[in-house]
Amino acid sequence: MYTKIIVLFLLSVLLVNQCEIILVSAEGIPDSMQIAFNEIMEMKSDWLAPIEAFDIDIWNQYDILVMDIPGEFPSNLAKIKTADGSFNHYNTALNEYRYIGKNPDGYLVNNPRYPDDHSGTVVINTYDWQVNRDNKTQIYQFISTPEDQKFYENEIFYFLEQEYGERFDETSDPGPWLDNAIVIIPVSSTGDGVIKYLHKWDSDSDGTPEDWYITVNLRAKDEVVPVMASEITYELVMSEMEPLSATRIASDERGEEIFDVTQGIPTGEELYVNVSASEYIYSDAYLKVAGTFIYEVTVNKDYRLWRWNEAAILNDLNGDGDFDDPGETLGDWESRIESVAKTYSVNRPYSYYEIDELNIYSLSGAVIHNEAISGGQVTLSSSVGGPEIEVDHQTDMTSHLQPPRSSESVSIRVSTEDLGKVEGNLTYPSVPNESLRSQAENAVDQVLVRNDSLVFDGHLVLDDSWVEADGSEPASIPQAPLNPSGDLYMEKMVIDHGVTNGLKPSRGSITYDLAYSLKGGAALTHSLSIDSINDVMVHTPVVCNPELNEISRETQLIDPDEDVFQLVLEESFHLDFDFQGRHLMIPGYGDNDYGKYTLEKQVRFPFDVYIGEDYEGLFLPKNTWGNFTSLENTFFVPSWVEEGDGYILFRSLANNIPSVDHEAYEYNANLDPNVYKAVEAIPFHIDGKIHSLMVTDCGDDFWLNKFKETPLYVGFDIDGSGVKAISEVSGSLDEENLLPLMPGKTHGEEDESLSGVMLGYGIDFQLITNGQLGDRDDYIYIETRFDYVPDVSGHPDMSGRIPVDLYVSEFGQIKPYDHPLVLDETMRTLIGPEEEKDPTIPLEDKEASVQLWSGQFFLPNMTYAVPMGTDLSLYRSLNLENEPFLHDGYIIVNFNVVVFDQLSLSDDLKLLLDKNSLSYEEANRLRAFFENQNGKYTYSLGWDHEGYDLIQKGINLKAGDIMFYSTDQRAGQTYY
Repeated sequence: MYTKIIVLFLLSVLLVNQCEIILVSAEGIPDSMQIAFNEIMEMKSDWLAPIEAFDIDIWNQYDILVMDIPGEFPSNLAKIKTADGSFNHYNTALNEYRYIGKNPDGYLVNNPRYPDDHSGTVVINTYDWQVNRDNKTQIYQFISTPEDQKFYENEIFYFLEQEYGERFDETSDPGPWLDNAIVIIPVSSTGDGVIKYLHKWDSDSDGTPEDWYITVNLRAKDEVVPVMASEITYELVMSEMEPLSATRIASDERGEEIFDVTQGIPTGEELYVNVSASEYIYSDAYLKVAGTFIYEVTVNKDYRLWRWNEAAILNDLNGDGDFDDPGETLGDWESRIESVAKTYSVNRPYSYYEIDELNIYSLSGAVIHNEAISGGQVTLSSSVGGPEIEVDHQTDMTSHLQPPRSSESVSIRVSTEDLGKVEGNLTYPSVPNESLRSQAENAVDQVLVRNDSLVFDGHLVLDDSWVEADGSEPASIPQAPLNPSGDLYMEKMVIDHGVTNGLKPSRGSITYDLAYSLKGGAALTHSLSIDSINDVMVHTPVVCNPELNEISRETQLIDPDEDVFQLVLEESFHLDFDFQGRHLMIPGYGDNDYGKYTLEKQVRFPFDVYIGEDYEGLFLPKNTWGNFTSLENTFFVPSWVEEGDGYILFRSLANNIPSVDHEAYEYNANLDPNVYKAVEAIPFHIDGKIHSLMVTDCGDDFWLNKFKETPLYVGFDIDGSGVKAISEVSGSLDEENLLPLMPGKTHGEEDESLSGVMLGYGIDFQLITNGQLGDRDDYIYIETRFDYVPDVSGHPDMSGRIPVDLYVSEFGQIKPYDHPLVLDETMRTLIGPEEEKDPTIPLEDKEASVQLWSGQFFLPNMTYAVPMGTDLSLYRSLNLENEPFLHDGYIIVNFNVVVFDQLSLSDDLKLLLDKNSLSYEEANRLRAFFENQNGKYTYSLGWDHEGYDLIQKGINLKAGDIMFYSTDQRAGQTYY
């Protein structure tokens, strides 16, 4: 009893801690139980219980392996509780309980002798059987061979046929019965198995089906005598080697491929082809010869049964004749012999293999087709040899088979076994119902067999050694090695420019020649399609990324569109249009120079241009495609080009373009292989300009000699071409020839003075415009601004420069003075070029495209300046020689030139333009009108572009300063 308690304690520790404990097998465990335990534990590795944890009494009674239940058998079965908590049901008629224990997972084990509840007439196949999804109890964990599966299928159907008779349809598919099986105890060689099936049945018709089950009891494998046919069977095992083959079409050079041809490769590049293929292929077939020798083996065994007889020896020591006194009765062991004979069917199956067919082919060559390859295909020859073959083929059975016995019936006797000779045993024990199959099996040897022999290239494929029962299955013929890398190889294949873009499908075949045939009659050659061969994506890349830069003059537009390039008439601009750019981010493309793949780079202007810096260049009419590879990259816009918006068009043509007229295109790069043009459009705006502002004369006698040789220019670059306009003037060129008229510059031939121009004297000036300014409604408005600077120690002090308002004294009255300058068509001369390289342009259009404007400006003799914003009404009396009037300095005149295009003036404003002099109110009205209009462009940038020097004679100037008037020198004064 104490031993059992220790075992149960160890078992509980084992199950809790899930660790393996090895116990010494207890005495009294039947061999058959040990066999069943070993087999089941090999199949159910998650059952960690030792054999001592299983109930020996249950095994002896039912041949089923279940967990031990504390207590004495069979009363301990009454302690088992069902799933609903009730105690184990007892059938008094049969003297059996419903359950005989639990398996190691805790599932109840049904008593195979307890009858199932299966009343009714319905065929049980139609029940709503439930698929078993519990991994612990699924039947497939006990099925590892086709024989295992067949055993369970047969046994399940055998039981159902016995139990249900006509209510079971034995023609049904056994597969679902395996899927639905709930294995409680698996079958072993010596132990029975228990399987349950669950189905749904609404027994009380309440709309909710309940769970019901049936139990299937399986016989131990040793109890099932398999039906084995003794006939010989033949099975043809065939195989055929599919070759490993792969062809790579790639860009040269191998190992240093620049392009991935599956993504893209341009025409003009080189390809190589490399075919990798198995050096041989084969077809083989083996005839599997199989059969069974069946022997009836009878095993005879004697059991010597013992019991203790308390009264075996009687001595009447005191002679009273009752043998009741101490020492008068002496016990002894008694025995008897019981013999058992069991007959078993012992099967000795055998099988061996004969070679039925063998054909070997050796690699011969390959043909690869692809449009990217010159001629559309390439033929390659192989130099590999065939394998070495050694064959021993026998057709008679005696060469392959040796049976173990000549007689089909065998009888043996095994050793006698003593039973029951244990202390306290007063009755003869029962003869055990044990299996003697192992002794029967040991009485018959195995069949000796051998195969044909096949050695393939040094590898043993079929072994002809004598072995027991089954000849070894044929090994696979070794996988053929691939041919060397230099075999079936061709390089330096140029993709012709005549190949269009797109995916070029590849196909190919490899050819094998017959190298060996066992029986002959095989085809001499064998051709196979190549399994793996890449296609080629031909894609000749071009990019189009022109840049418009180095524009020599910025636009003079008042409100230019910053999103477009501003071009200026009679100015040159520079285009960068190289082959560099970004294409597809795939090998060989990306950021690169694509010149070698470009047939032409072309540009088309929607306006006439000259190729070069000026009118001396090559004329290119508008809307004409020019090959940029033969063009200069500097272009000049002639004056007659129409002002406005547009696009300069660019295109790059791929070498393999089918036609220049091919319509498809993409911007920047032909990322789509169906496109052969990469294009770009650069938005631009063209407008004219004001330039070459110059003062041509001054009425001040002291400044007259200054203009005998040359006018005063804005700078040395007045017309965009260096000093061309004044290079014809003799003598040196320095700031003496530049605006403004200011103190410190030479007045005449020898005179140099720090005086400005006398008030009352004016200047003549002119400027040039171009573009569409030849109409009567085109005007140039010159906004005049006035500043005062004091004279300090004989020099203008520019740090004291302030804006001023001007007044004139007339007939004892002081009046504000305003002098807006407006140049109209009466002050304009058309001076356009007479270039003859462009005969399509009418001469009058050329002439009208450049305009020379002439004007005059002066401040009256009695002009006075006050700080801007001074309110003279605040002064009680005004003295022109005192404050707020400014003296001892200079009035600086500053021009801001604005062009108005197609400006509509009222008739009364036009009358004001015709008057020789204007009142302050009239001048102010004219100024207000123009300053409230939107001008087209202004000369504000022209001062810088034409080289206006902001530091002259050591003083700082502002762009637009035209002249200095001396505040205290007037034309009305006597001047000698």
